[in-house]
Amino acid sequence: MGFLDIFRKKKSSFEKYFEGSDVKPGPRHNYHFPKEVLDMVKKIELTFKKVHPLTFEEWIDGFDRDSNPEKEIALWLYMADVYKKIISKYPNKPDYNKEIYKVVLSCSIGDDQYVLSQIKSKILSKSEVISIIKEFRNK
Repeated sequence: MGFLDIFRKKKSSFEKYFEGSDVKPGPRHNYHFPKEVLDMVKKIELTFKKVHPLTFEEWIDGFDRDSNPEKEIALWLYMADVYKKIISKYPNKPDYNKEIYKVVLSCSIGDDQYVLSQIKSKILSKSEVISIIKEFRNK
């Protein structure tokens, strides 16, 4: 059974939680994530540690509040892979990492126009942002 199948039987309501907004976290579902999934969450935590500094427990808590954690974990794993690939093109430029993270995160939320409207980077050029979008979209 793959990790996406692990949670298929879980059904619950969930209000999406956005830090700093008026939306409150949904209830915990007390999923019992198997080691395979915990290892995936650890990969996510380590990948984004410098740009989205949540503890392992905070990541688990967030996924535990999601009504469809397998899709959310899969999305974050994809984002981690894209992020690592892109930052490898900017060695020794840690100031780029946070900006790249913002673009990757925006790509996960909206379409290309949304991303371009949200990203106002003084570090990345518009062509670099478009290149990240294309990488995220596999274009």
